[in-house]
Amino acid sequence: GSRPGTTPFQRRTATPARTRPSAEPSRQPARGEDPPTGSRPGPGAWLRAWWWRFAWWVCGGLRVLGHRPDGPAIVIANHRSHADSAALLAAMPAARAPVFAAAADYWFGRRYRRWAVAVAMPALPVARAGASAYLDLRAAAASVLAQGRVVVIYPEGTRGNGADLGRFRAGAARLARDLGVPLVPAAIDGTQHVLPKNGRLRRHPVTVRFGEALHAERIPATADGLREVVSDLLATTRAPEPGRLFRVVGRWMSGPRAGLLAFAWGLAEAWSWLVLPALYLLLFAVTAPHRVLRQAAFLAAGSVAGIVTHAWLAGHGVQLPLPLTTPAMIDRAAHDLAQGPWGLLHQLFSGIPVKVYAAQAGALDPAGLALAAVVERFARILGTGAILAVLARYAQPFLRRHYPLYLVVVLTGFAVILHRVLAAWS
Repeated sequence: GSRPGTTPFQRRTATPARTRPSAEPSRQPARGEDPPTGSRPGPGAWLRAWWWRFAWWVCGGLRVLGHRPDGPAIVIANHRSHADSAALLAAMPAARAPVFAAAADYWFGRRYRRWAVAVAMPALPVARAGASAYLDLRAAAASVLAQGRVVVIYPEGTRGNGADLGRFRAGAARLARDLGVPLVPAAIDGTQHVLPKNGRLRRHPVTVRFGEALHAERIPATADGLREVVSDLLATTRAPEPGRLFRVVGRWMSGPRAGLLAFAWGLAEAWSWLVLPALYLLLFAVTAPHRVLRQAAFLAAGSVAGIVTHAWLAGHGVQLPLPLTTPAMIDRAAHDLAQGPWGLLHQLFSGIPVKVYAAQAGALDPAGLALAAVVERFARILGTGAILAVLARYAQPFLRRHYPLYLVVVLTGFAVILHRVLAAWS
């Protein structure tokens, strides 16, 4: 029979009484720490996991590769940033409720750090040195693993400064063998850009790759062996790079000629072209979120110039083509402008292309028409640009990887909307 008061992991690796220390140091959870014993992961673990997944969506995206731990395990990973733990919390199943081995002198030495640990991620305080450090860690880890949870250890012990891995310690391998659980290597890339050591928070995509679970007979016996396993995994793990089309369009949108292109697009749309200013922003400007409002301003300026010149040509008997419009649109635009140039404001809500209004405005005062066009065009286009600038910033992880698919979806949606507008005004 088994001895009472021992976990399955301790029973599996128990040593004879004559070689085992007479008494292992007792350990109480530090203030602000999730207790190592107790019930299985509750709602807090799920809320924490989903919170970090949302946070990574905001911060640039998280890609998870490989097989995540599906039972109690020791996970080891490279360590370049405080954001590493947040990435692992979001990447692993909430049911495994990961607990992190954290340096007691750093994370539990100050009140605000204890508070951060209690709220953001559960941790086991680990002494960096001392005769009882390993025994304390083993006792705490055994209780956590007995609940089906995962213990995460950074074998480097501290954050690195560069791409190269630091010196590893072999404690994680010993712990996995002693407690009879698999050792799962993980590689994290991108967090060093999100939150560099001694740096500021920035947005950047991150990748977490889990390697094959290593059981007792395959766990490296040395620290160098552990380091090699994680190094090989890290070599195949890189944050996703944007596709070529996205890079080309993004460089153009960030370049000096993008404003000229936007102005020409707005001008052509107010003359005869069947496309909309919003389509330019949706198709191209979203690849450079920091330039969306600038592009919107050039679009609006081009559209105003197009309205005024189109109306001047119409007043002198020159009728530009009006493709994909209907007589009902022309009648409605003439009705709206019958009271003066401010009737152009009806275009905000009518769905009629602005070129139709420009073609009916030949008899209006050019100065009044220009002022009304500035108000209407800048209100519509800059308003649309402000919304897209925010959405594009958070959609970058998707756009970087799936920009061609995004273009197909946008163009298909535009075709459907155009068909419905024409049907409504037929």
